[in-house]
Amino acid sequence: QPNFLLAFYTATIFLGAVVQDLKPLCKALDLNAARPLFAISWLVCIAYYGLIHFDEFMLVVAGGDELFWTKMHAMHAGPAVFVTLNTARLTVVPSGYARELLVLYGYGVFYLMWSAFCAHMSGGTWPYPFQKEFELLHHAVFDLVIFVFVGLFYLVSRPLSFRAK
Repeated sequence: QPNFLLAFYTATIFLGAVVQDLKPLCKALDLNAARPLFAISWLVCIAYYGLIHFDEFMLVVAGGDELFWTKMHAMHAGPAVFVTLNTARLTVVPSGYARELLVLYGYGVFYLMWSAFCAHMSGGTWPYPFQKEFELLHHAVFDLVIFVFVGLFYLVSRPLSFRAK
C-alpha cells in the first residue's frame, strides 16, 4: 500500500502542475502530507534495498521477467527521489509536529494492522519473507524499530522542506 499511496501523491503533484483545478489539492497535500510521505518513501526505499532486494527469494520471484528489476527500482527508489525533490521545493510552513506525526503514525498503525490481517488471511504471507519465522515478540521489536526510523526520516524532512523567508 505505501507504493500506491506514493504513486497517487506523485501523479497528483505532476497533474497539478498542468491542471489548474488540482492546485488546491496539491497545496493541501504539500501542507499536510509531504513530510510524512517523505518519511514513508525513504522507509520503503531503505527497507526494500536493505531487507528484500538481495534476498535469494527475490531471484526466484524475478524468474524470467526481464523488466522485474527495473520495476522494483522504479517502485522503491523512484518515489523516494521524487518526494525528496518535491519536499525540497516546498516553501509552505509545515503544519504542527502533532498533526503530521498523527498522520504518519496513524498510517503506520493502519499498515501494521492491514499487514497482520493479510498475513492471517493468506496463511502467513507477510510483506517481508523473513517475517514468516517471527514470533509475536519479534514482530513487536521489528515494528518498534520501523517506527523509530520513520520518525527519524520525518525529522529530516522538516528542515529540508521549509526555509524561512
